[in-house]
Amino acid sequence: MYVVLLRLALGLYSVRLLHSVLTVLNKQHTIFKTALVAVTVGFALHVTSIIVLGMEVQYLPITQRYEAFSFFGALVALGFLSVSNLSGVGRVSAGVQGSFAVA
Repeated sequence: MYVVLLRLALGLYSVRLLHSVLTVLNKQHTIFKTALVAVTVGFALHVTSIIVLGMEVQYLPITQRYEAFSFFGALVALGFLSVSNLSGVGRVSAGVQGSFAVA
C-alpha cells in the first residue's frame, strides 16, 4: 500500500518538476497554482506512505537507505512548501525553483 502512495506522490511531484522546467525556459509562471496544489497533495501522500510503512514494520522507517531517502525527500517537499508559503504564492523566483528541482 505504501508503494502505491509513494508512486502517486512521485507523479504529483513530477507536475512540480515540469513547472520548474517551464519556468526556467519561458521565464514566467505558467502552471504555478496547479503545481503548488500537486506538491501539497503529493507531500500529504508521501507522509501518509511513511506512516503506513511505519505501522507495517513497527519502527520509524528511516533506518534503511531507501527509507532515509524517502524521509529526506519529504523534508525537501516540506521545505519547498515552507519557502513558497513564506514568500507568497506566485513570487518564488526561478532560482529557488531550480534549487528545489535539483534536490
